[in-house]
Amino acid sequence: MRPRWPSVTVCGCALMGLALVVALHVLRPDVDPIRDDVSLYAVGPFGTLMAAAFIALPGPSCWPRAACSPGVRSGMPSPPRAIACARST
Repeated sequence: MRPRWPSVTVCGCALMGLALVVALHVLRPDVDPIRDDVSLYAVGPFGTLMAAAFIALPGPSCWPRAACSPGVRSGMPSPPRAIACARST
């Protein structure tokens, strides 16, 4: 049985990043989320929160296989196998 901590970590990073961005929408009403860039939240008194969101949000994309539950196979080859397949073509 695979350990569950990778999937918990990936889900936790995604939820924390989304929660931080939503909190910044509330804390910074001067930034319009439709017209302005999201990176404007990093400028000002709550820049640390946006920096934390910038660190947390890419977490799930860095480890895509970790999000699969232990009983489900993803269909993606493991990284060494994927590299070997890419070199052979």
